[in-house]
Amino acid sequence: MSSEFASLTVRQNRRREIAIAAHVAVAKEHAGVVRLAPGAATRAGWFDATVVDASEGGLGFVSELFVPRGCLVEVDIRNPLNTDESLLTARMRIKRALMIDRRPGYLVGGIFEGNTDDFQTRLDGFLASIDGVDAD
Repeated sequence: MSSEFASLTVRQNRRREIAIAAHVAVAKEHAGVVRLAPGAATRAGWFDATVVDASEGGLGFVSELFVPRGCLVEVDIRNPLNTDESLLTARMRIKRALMIDRRPGYLVGGIFEGNTDDFQTRLDGFLASIDGVDAD
């Protein structure tokens, strides 16, 4: 790579386009700053979203609620065959939030943050299942 392009930020991970139901909540650290409107979320603070892309670095989801850039969130991706089961729970920092239509609808994307080795193992398994391969 020539030095003239050294400062460019480029995607580091392959995205997988998906459509899986999820629940999202503002993380405890930002719950006092980012408050959802009454009735926008459940009593526990979770709201519905659809995860539309996943990679080794983060997730993208569509939501009817705006989530500001920099906000820490918890995302719980649900099993489409058994919605009582969680496929992956992740902690993310929001990097983009774009209004995509008049519904309102927002495309929200973020990067994984502060996750453990155990999380990485579960993420690898989740991404392998999307790719249709065995994670072992």
